[in-house]
Amino acid sequence: AEDVSAMARFAQFVAQLFVLRPLPIDDLTLALGDELFAWGEIHEGDLSIAYQIATYLRNQRDAQPDLRLPELAAALGEVATGRRSFPIASQADAGYEPQPGRIALSTQHSAKGLEWDVVFMVGVDGGWVPGTLDAYFMGVSELLGGDPTAEAVAQLRYLMAEDAGIYDGRSATESAHIDIISERLRLLYVGITRARRILHLSRSRTTRSYNKERDAEPATVTAVLYHYLKETRG
Repeated sequence: AEDVSAMARFAQFVAQLFVLRPLPIDDLTLALGDELFAWGEIHEGDLSIAYQIATYLRNQRDAQPDLRLPELAAALGEVATGRRSFPIASQADAGYEPQPGRIALSTQHSAKGLEWDVVFMVGVDGGWVPGTLDAYFMGVSELLGGDPTAEAVAQLRYLMAEDAGIYDGRSATESAHIDIISERLRLLYVGITRARRILHLSRSRTTRSYNKERDAEPATVTAVLYHYLKETRG
């Protein structure tokens, strides 16, 4: 019965992803990356790799406009099985050096190891850096009472290693959300420490998701940073 319930929740999660199908292939890839890698104990380069995969698929589609989603997915399958090469490299790995007078666009993941005199970090809101477990998190289903993916992963971890990776007194969904908050704070630290002289943080007042606008709450951590700077610098 528990297995059937878990499969039902997983099917519900997959059904939610079907609404993403009309998106362009690169936007679809990035949206899937956000869903899959925005929680839990992720590897540092996962989201960065998602960006590179999105660029790869967009280039494939531009070169062959007749390619459909199943064919593009098959091309990724060849990469996964080793039949087609797909080099993954960060800017630092490629020997990138910031150039004076030029603007560089980078994710926090790929910016690790690099520095600029001036850094602008955009979108630092409560949606990207949740302040509490009551904040908005993608993937949560009110009907199912939590995040079906987090619940399924916890069950799989327990089956494979007898350790569901759940914090004491917390559910699988809450534990996954704690990991999200921790990871986003770590990425925020990476972004902040890329600036040698000037750092500028900004956020949007509203965001759009699934063609619906919603207010974007400020990240509580920015208030913490403000008070810290006020106390240390006067």
